[in-house]
Amino acid sequence: MRKVMKIGLALLMSLTGATGLFACSPSGIETSSSQASHVHTFAEGTFPCQERKCLECGLTIPPSAEHDNELRRTVSPTCLNKGYSVYACKNCGTISQGDFVSPLGHDYQKATELAPTCSSVGYTEYVCSRCEDSYKQYLPSLEHHFQEGSAVVTPPTCTHYGTTSEHCSTCGQDFITEYTAPLGHVATPGKDKVIAPTCTREGRTEHLCSTCGETYSDSYQPKLDHSFVVTAIEDATCAHASYLEKTCTSCGLVRIEGGEEQKKDHSFQEDGVCSACHKSFREANFLRFRKNGKAIPCLDNDSYEHLIYSQSGEETIDVSISPSDMSYLLSKDVSRMTLLGGSHDGAARGYEFQGKDNRVSAVARGSSQGFDFERTSAFRLDFLDSEGAPLSSLGKEGLSFAMTLTSKEEDGSVLDEFPLRCYFSTSYSESDPSSYLAEPSTGESAIEYVEGKGYRLDYLKEDNLNSFAVSIRPEIMRAKMEEGYTSLTLTFAPNFEGESYAGSSLECAYDIFAYQAENGENAERVRVASQWICGGTPAGDGFSHVLENLNQYDFSENGLEMNFSSCGWNDPSKFVGHIFLGNLAFGGKASV
Repeated sequence: MRKVMKIGLALLMSLTGATGLFACSPSGIETSSSQASHVHTFAEGTFPCQERKCLECGLTIPPSAEHDNELRRTVSPTCLNKGYSVYACKNCGTISQGDFVSPLGHDYQKATELAPTCSSVGYTEYVCSRCEDSYKQYLPSLEHHFQEGSAVVTPPTCTHYGTTSEHCSTCGQDFITEYTAPLGHVATPGKDKVIAPTCTREGRTEHLCSTCGETYSDSYQPKLDHSFVVTAIEDATCAHASYLEKTCTSCGLVRIEGGEEQKKDHSFQEDGVCSACHKSFREANFLRFRKNGKAIPCLDNDSYEHLIYSQSGEETIDVSISPSDMSYLLSKDVSRMTLLGGSHDGAARGYEFQGKDNRVSAVARGSSQGFDFERTSAFRLDFLDSEGAPLSSLGKEGLSFAMTLTSKEEDGSVLDEFPLRCYFSTSYSESDPSSYLAEPSTGESAIEYVEGKGYRLDYLKEDNLNSFAVSIRPEIMRAKMEEGYTSLTLTFAPNFEGESYAGSSLECAYDIFAYQAENGENAERVRVASQWICGGTPAGDGFSHVLENLNQYDFSENGLEMNFSSCGWNDPSKFVGHIFLGNLAFGGKASV
């Protein structure tokens, strides 16, 4: 038994010697074999030249031997960096550096020389022979050396400077070295002509110069005031307020001046046409305009655009719709009116809508809104509340608000006129094509329908997103599907009411989205079509796009959404602005 224990002990000692075991106490202090102790155990593959940690007690043991290094490679010094040797330990593989050598520094050699001239500096270029780093030493330009007798003198005239030019012998070029002031005109006695001012031109005195023979003017006088006489008196109608037409007896300029009588109410018949002006309620101008208590005629430029004349740089105009007209609009299920303004001449002009007596503030979502005429701009007035009932005062007291017109001309000229267009949104009716399209709840677009011409789609926001959406109502889509129609043809027109696309129509595209049911579960929004509008056909008569298999889409809650966009994202000239949809034609009706 004792022999076996000795053999076992010897075997244990041989094993511990192979794995690097040492006696230690719990405190990490080595003890004799008679004391409570354990043998340090290290991870395999560790060497005495490394710092090691006991796997049992966690004590860190410092290296007990030096690294046995061997040279792996030598890095030569450069112009800017030290040289050194790289070593690796044969046992543990630790990498180290040593035997450092100082950087060599640049060895610049002259490489290129450029001599200076009269008009440019010279330089000497130096390049390092080792790393090709370089620098230049510049030499100042030379002075011109003008040849004697080379001066060429050009005498002054009445209006132009005289000059003296000389030739440089160094660079071979001619230079102006001296200027002489103009002589000025000298009037010829007895040849003066006095031109009196008129209402269209300034007055002046013309002279004949005795030196150059040219005619010149001075002694300017301001223009005269126009001499207006009344040439026509127009009474108020349902189309405009009363006004005076005045004509200047000197130049023939015609000016419109508002009278005291406001425009009258329309007399609409059952068919929605006024018996007096023969316009439908969609074509009629319901707005009344007053400035400083005086009526503004608001003469019609055409069926939809109304010109308001203004003769000051900034002024406020009161706008209203009469109670009777307001009641009529509500009876036609009109839910909203959109005012659209623009400029005939593209001048930078602006206007602002402001609520009055807290009536419009609720309709206009509680804020005033201003626009510039650089693009067509719009302002939307809602007539109904969230439950579809007319807002307070509408119908009883009519509607009133104010516009502030501002001329922003840099030359200080005043605003002569501005056009204002108004149109209406109504509830859906299958017999009324004007109600087929709807704008999104965001109110970024407006829709105008003209019988026989189609739809004008306007983007209302003033930003560079250049995209807006319009939807074909789900009601009309469902109605046509129930009738058996399976296809829809969209015909885009290149113009509308004589107006073409705003910006570059070649940049305009559209995407059409619908909801498609999958396995009778929730519908998913999918892209139905995507195409460039591209301004119509080469003949300029528009183009059509056909959507097939409408029965594969779900129109129970959502209609057919059309997103219009432009790729001219950063160019305002490519602003989409207006899209003209000539017709919506359903087809593919199955035969019975």
